[in-house]
Amino acid sequence: MLDATEDEATTLSEDDVEEINRILLQLNATIKTGQLYPLKHPQVAEFGTKLLAMLGKQMEKRGDVILRFIENQVVFDTIPLYEVSVAASGFVQACLDRQVQSITFSQGLSFDELIEFVRSMTMSPEILSDRGGIQEELASSGVSHIAVERLAGLEQVEEVSIDAEREAAKEIYKRAVLEVKKSMEDVRLGQAITNVEGIREVVNDLIDGLLRKQSALVGLTSLKNYDEYTFYHSVNVGVLSLGLGAYLSLRRDMLEGLGVGGLLHDIGKISIPERILNKPGKFNQDEWAIMQRHPVSGARILRKTPGVANCAPVVAYEHHVKYDLSGYPSLVRRRPLSSYSLVVGIADCYDAMTTLRPYQKPRTPAEALKIMLELIGRDFEPRLMNRFVEMIGAYPVGSFVRLDTNEFAVVYDVNPGDSERPTVKVVIGADGHQLTPPEVVDLRERDTKTGHYRRSIVQALSPTSKGINIASFL
Repeated sequence: MLDATEDEATTLSEDDVEEINRILLQLNATIKTGQLYPLKHPQVAEFGTKLLAMLGKQMEKRGDVILRFIENQVVFDTIPLYEVSVAASGFVQACLDRQVQSITFSQGLSFDELIEFVRSMTMSPEILSDRGGIQEELASSGVSHIAVERLAGLEQVEEVSIDAEREAAKEIYKRAVLEVKKSMEDVRLGQAITNVEGIREVVNDLIDGLLRKQSALVGLTSLKNYDEYTFYHSVNVGVLSLGLGAYLSLRRDMLEGLGVGGLLHDIGKISIPERILNKPGKFNQDEWAIMQRHPVSGARILRKTPGVANCAPVVAYEHHVKYDLSGYPSLVRRRPLSSYSLVVGIADCYDAMTTLRPYQKPRTPAEALKIMLELIGRDFEPRLMNRFVEMIGAYPVGSFVRLDTNEFAVVYDVNPGDSERPTVKVVIGADGHQLTPPEVVDLRERDTKTGHYRRSIVQALSPTSKGINIASFL
């Protein structure tokens, strides 16, 4: 507890911290909205008006609102904030990507100036750099009540390559698979789960990875292992759930619970015979009855596990119940499902539909999302499902696509603000031969003479159609 006599100018109350965090969240939300809609759209105006009011309230209390960003640390005026939400951290990273390490909002700030700032932040770092940086962009637009600068004495934030981010994400992913294996092996041996702390640690590493580069981690969910489906599926569901939770701006403690619930949602399947789990045809009545027991078994296991997140048994029990409660197990009384369960239920279905199984061919992400959207209101909560579609995007990392040049490519990275034009690895040339090594291409590239895009995506395909192993290109 801080001493009551300490100078109030150097401290922040819990209410102040919460208010500043809300400002960061609103900044993030307004910029994201500006990426989705024209800046004159009513939705952008609504978000911008709310943001201006929040900044104005803080200015009345403290004068200028000064935000500094050092790595992922936020400093308000001169006071560090040690707890910020994932969405706020996303805004910080967006600023650092654009070499913005200090923002000052001054009294007299107008709505038009705020919208100009949003416009500048929706531009890619490369385009901003070509135009002289965000400072020049704001100055040329007549913005005088927002000052953006680099902090003196700070070294340039080191740019981490996509390959380095992907390799770091792979290491976290592998550890998550190992932790899930350990938990399931404990249950198989009839003993209590012994690695609860290991599960929590890897979930926090997954959260940190999402903060650094969400597409690097979420893209790894395209990695599938037929022989170890349950383990990889559990990790994929955990990652996708965390991705949606981060997209929804959940607090970190909520994300931790969601991640643990996602990783362990299928722990009850350890009691189901493999002949049933891997059956290539439809279940008979007795087999289906056995399969439907795994949510109850999982909830019982996790309820008896000391130190596990409180929501984990609930998620294990509810993840197949469905939004309209028409799934299994049947509830004793009708009641709303946990939001954690609704998120995990979406992630669970999406990963299952996009995975090769004995009884199904894998669907492309677009095919899976189309089917899932048709089940809104029955299987899935509408708002969560729509946000999941936004998070996944048009062509998520790991998608296999055909280009208008008759080349085939694997989506390698997403380009913020232009989900239709990701960075891809061309793996099969127009002549039908596989390229070794593949050619890395940014689909935003235009022909210098005509101004037309050099390549565009025609359609998404299943990689099995061309015998492509996606994992070898990520």
